Amino acid sequence: MMKNLDKIRGEDERENNQSSEYKCCCQCRFTRNGIDHDRSGNWIKKRKGENIDQSLVDKTYHLENKEESKRLQEVVKEISEEYLGIVDRVVKEAKKEKLEIRDSLYVTLTDHINSAVARYREGIALKNMMKIDIRKFYPKEYQVGMHAIEWIKEQTGEDLGDDEAAFIAMHIVSAELNAQNITDVNQITELINTVLQIVRIHFKIDLNEESISYERFFNTFKVFCGKSL
Repeated sequence: MMKNLDKIRGEDERENNQSSEYKCCCQCRFTRNGIDHDRSGNWIKKRKGENIDQSLVDKTYHLENKEESKRLQEVVKEISEEYLGIVDRVVKEAKKEKLEIRDSLYVTLTDHINSAVARYREGIALKNMMKIDIRKFYPKEYQVGMHAIEWIKEQTGEDLGDDEAAFIAMHIVSAELNAQNITDVNQITELINTVLQIVRIHFKIDLNEESISYERFFNTFKVFCGKSL
């Protein structure tokens, strides 16, 4: 989870009176870039302890999980910073949908988008065989994935399509359930499908997938599957 920047700065000032600068644990900072300053910019490359002109700082990323912070720091060394900005928008959109996202998404999805764009530019488009089920069982995550595709197109000019939106949705679900990878999401989705079929056959009923009862059952079972990983 991303902490409030003003709060963190206050904590940092109390811990280090020699500098009022907030030290981001993954050291990812953006400078203003005109109208688009909230989504992209240039890295300010500074080491811990070095002063930064605060007038240049537009956005600071901070992950509470130290392990994820280290992983993110390694990832951003190899990729374009614009992808991290896209993932930040994904996280914010997911939170608007009341989805509980773990810090791991900043690492896994940033790396994934970088690879997906690179593959697309090489003429490689992967089909997502789980797309129909992902769209059916995780509609909020899929919708966020579709928005991500729009943001990627805005930044790169590449339209990765709805198959990729489903892959992004799988990463979001993975971050919700704290899964090790999206293969776990495949297994969970297949298990949910199987259980729903058993319920239909055993009780000889048609499930109303629009009902509150169905939504509660599905969400409870999804969480249960996540904890069983």
